[in-house]
Amino acid sequence: MMTIVWKIGFLLLLCAGSLLFSLRSHAFVKDPIYDDLEGIALIQALLKDAKWDLAQSEIQQLEKQDAVSGKYYRGQWNYLKGDHNKALALFTSLSNKNFADVDVWLMRTYAQLQKDGKCLSAVPHFLKRTDVVENDYLLRAQCAQRSKNYDQAWETVLQARKRFASYTAETEWLTLQLQLGLHHQAWQTAQVWLVKHDAPATHFLNFAELFQAKGLSTQALKVLELGRLRHPTNMDINLAFSQVYFHKGFLFVAEEGFARASLKDSKYYYHSAELNRQTGRYERSLYFNSHVVEEKERLKQKIATYVDANRYALIASMDPVIQRSELAKDEEILYALSYSLVRNGDREKPLKYLAKITKPELIEKSTLLRQALLECQKKQERCDI
Repeated sequence: MMTIVWKIGFLLLLCAGSLLFSLRSHAFVKDPIYDDLEGIALIQALLKDAKWDLAQSEIQQLEKQDAVSGKYYRGQWNYLKGDHNKALALFTSLSNKNFADVDVWLMRTYAQLQKDGKCLSAVPHFLKRTDVVENDYLLRAQCAQRSKNYDQAWETVLQARKRFASYTAETEWLTLQLQLGLHHQAWQTAQVWLVKHDAPATHFLNFAELFQAKGLSTQALKVLELGRLRHPTNMDINLAFSQVYFHKGFLFVAEEGFARASLKDSKYYYHSAELNRQTGRYERSLYFNSHVVEEKERLKQKIATYVDANRYALIASMDPVIQRSELAKDEEILYALSYSLVRNGDREKPLKYLAKITKPELIEKSTLLRQALLECQKKQERCDI
């Protein structure tokens, strides 16, 4: 009887062990796409797919079986998670004999920590290596640029362009040329890429932004002009075109683009109205202003337009609307309203509103206006201010 009980207990123990092993194998990875993977292959797939928690569990198991391999993948896990100091400590403790590409991971980590000298020396014969990817070239080029080692930066980016011929590599090439002051060559680089590769609108916009960031508005406009020819209905290009002209002070041309952009996104009605106000086209400004959604912005801009157009009676008529809005707390609006009310013959309300003004830059003007108003009250005559 005891023998039978012992056998049954042993069978149950075996079943339980088998069940535990099965649960361990699948406790962390339930997605069917990982069912055929295990060990290092599974860890690599999880890291690639950014499944951090699942990868962490599998790495913990690997560390128990193979401490060196566990350290290597723990380093990758830390690097990809953004903890570069921990990653560096793990990678530097490993020998290149264990893993052929540990020096590449070291270079990546040095680049993220901006240890540029070590970044450049981490991978021997970098340009001859076949196990480095495009982003490694770009990281190395950035290390070289930060350390002002422009010869290495030039050679690295040049090789990246030949090997990958990608938009990313070309953008890095353009950025390097701009940094070195090779403006004409940079424009040629941008032009060839955009025309030759039937570039999407985003390429035109990004290249134009690179030129504009260096203060090269003419080249930025050339890029955007090419973009308008290739993508005539793209609102983002039209808007960027206008923004460059705005920075150059060509407000009339800039307003055209903002007007077009407002058809796509209502937030640009405000910009269209503002540009028209600044260029003295008040009726057109008020038209766009009427489409501004946010009440405070709309009312404030409307009052500013009336001030510029000397339409004080219209500002005075807005008194009830202003008092019902947040603008009643805006001291600049209160001063404009007070002045307009005085010009419109009101002697009581302006005194009340002027008494609320405390801003140093407005106190002098409000004091002078208040004194003039009190003089008018003494003389019992209309204020001519």
